[in-house]
Amino acid sequence: MRFSGECVTEQNLAKLMAAIGSPVNGSVYDFAVGYGILAAECAKGKDVHVLAQDIDRTCAAVTIMMLTMAGCLNSTVLCGDTIINPLTTVLNNERTFDCVISSPPFGLKRSVKDANFESGQQADAYEYGLEFKLTGDLTFSRHLIASLRKDGIGVIQVPMGALFRGGMEEKVRANMIRDNYIDAIIELPAGIVAATSIKTALIVFKKDRKEKDIYMLDASREAAKDFIESNGRASVRITDYGVREIQRMVKSREVIEGLSTIITQKELAENNYNLSVGAYLQKSIEQVVIEEDIDALRKNNTMLLAKLQQLDKKLNETIERIE
Repeated sequence: MRFSGECVTEQNLAKLMAAIGSPVNGSVYDFAVGYGILAAECAKGKDVHVLAQDIDRTCAAVTIMMLTMAGCLNSTVLCGDTIINPLTTVLNNERTFDCVISSPPFGLKRSVKDANFESGQQADAYEYGLEFKLTGDLTFSRHLIASLRKDGIGVIQVPMGALFRGGMEEKVRANMIRDNYIDAIIELPAGIVAATSIKTALIVFKKDRKEKDIYMLDASREAAKDFIESNGRASVRITDYGVREIQRMVKSREVIEGLSTIITQKELAENNYNLSVGAYLQKSIEQVVIEEDIDALRKNNTMLLAKLQQLDKKLNETIERIE
């Protein structure tokens, strides 16, 4: 939903992200905290130190209240521009965290001047530093990786375009995949972001991974219909069942035909490092059967039509002889 022009993370989406990434204790960092829905969800019933930042003063103030209501008495909330002056460059001790989790704004475009780093300290706050400029939707993901501890988990919501666009974003994805940072992709249906038709996805990051592949799940598929429900005009939400099942499937890396799959780095490289789940997910058995049935019907229909034309020709020849 929207409040005072700001987009607020849907409650069950926040629950899902927190279920995947938030530790029982330790530190949690949200660098684009908004009204604190996600940060508060990460803090509920847990002994965590929450650190958060937002460029909007009102958002920062509301976040403090949300964390207090969630029972989090150990938090640091700052107002500032995460791109220019990230919280990690301000703190003396804490630069990396057990969990980095955020739903930042989409469509980040900065001027040529603003896209350049102002200092080495700022560059250190972003994975791959000076190699890429501060522009594009994966900029926040680079900050997430740089802020994540070796054994930590990061979860971020991104627009679908960030998963398959070419140019600089393709190069960033290639680096992330080769460095084995991406653990899972969860594609979400349109309508999760209120009042828009933008399709988004969750990227799950881990630095210390044994697997050399990526788990992919498409929650917008027919096979995931029980995971999603209507949430008013042109909006949808993840059901409580969906939160539990998606979290369980991601954790166990369960593969279900038509819903989830596991893709190797080689396959990704062969497809221009495209991380869109739909590019790899096979059709379900039901879909294949339906398509095969249709093909069979078409062939049968063509054969019957040919026979009908032959019968019609013979009938006309018979009528001519009679006349």
